[in-house]
Amino acid sequence: MKKTWDRGKKRLTPAEKIEAQNWQRTRVKIINMIARKPEIQKICCICGKEGKTLHNRKDPYFITFICDECKKDPNNLIIAEESRFDIRDRIDKAGTSVNNYSDEQIIRIITSYMNSIMSLGEFCEQENISRYQFNQVLDRYQKLCPSHNIRQLTHNHFRRIQKERAKQIADQKKLMK
Repeated sequence: MKKTWDRGKKRLTPAEKIEAQNWQRTRVKIINMIARKPEIQKICCICGKEGKTLHNRKDPYFITFICDECKKDPNNLIIAEESRFDIRDRIDKAGTSVNNYSDEQIIRIITSYMNSIMSLGEFCEQENISRYQFNQVLDRYQKLCPSHNIRQLTHNHFRRIQKERAKQIADQKKLMK
């Protein structure tokens, strides 16, 4: 006797299955990022109790925290949607991957370096990033703005600052004599 019904969950197409696996990977990546960073407090945005992560399919890094009781009310979910924040803005940048930086942060880092009169080492200390991370930021900026030759521009800026520092040291030595 042949079955004429099929019980259970609807089967996913191969494309839908890959999309679901990618979404699950992204969610786990964000959960692990939150778990590793003690500066992020997992407090419900409605009542202030311990909360769980409320993910976002449109932009996975825009999250909020909500407890199970508050999640039951649909009005609270609307309020929670308004209180989402970018998780990348709340984490300490030291030791994190540049892939976790938002595009605005990448552009801000490069423009602030180009407008500063600090050496690269001083700037990296101020931004709390390593020189390796700065090079990765340059690569990301190059992908965002391919028309700019950012490597050459930052190299020229670095040399200009180095030259000014050398002149200042030479002038100080002349004054001491």
